Amino acid sequence: MSTDLPTVVVSSGEPAGIGPDLCLMLARHNWSSKIAVVADIHLLEERAAILGISAQLLSRPSIDDVTAHIPGSLQVLHIPLKSTCIPGSLNPANSDYVLNILKLCTTLCSSRQAGAMVTAPVHKGIINDAGHAFSGHTELLAELTGAPLPVMLLC
Repeated sequence: MSTDLPTVVVSSGEPAGIGPDLCLMLARHNWSSKIAVVADIHLLEERAAILGISAQLLSRPSIDDVTAHIPGSLQVLHIPLKSTCIPGSLNPANSDYVLNILKLCTTLCSSRQAGAMVTAPVHKGIINDAGHAFSGHTELLAELTGAPLPVMLLC
């Protein structure tokens, strides 16, 4: 397989939400790219066990270590959670984690180390409850990149 495949970074979103579940489902498909999920690898392991999803989770120390996607596996850039996560139970203590994974994905794209970013859902309210002025992905990405007119596309 070609080494010049595009690299896609995927933010795992709100750890108590559906984002980690969606990320795990990426392992089921054959993608013609390098896929790097930015998440707490232990969170993904726990969620895979709860959901009965079989996926080999491969910790990668940097984006440079991400290789072509192999079905049944998932390459993870590990960012540790700030606090324990219980699925379905929002915890403001993990808001910094959510923002940090979004910022890392943005940095990787802005520096052209990744060609695209996919973001899993976040919970704006819990991020605000943690004391952050946050109105959503679109506005944060615009702020981080200096984009003058941000536009959201949902697919």
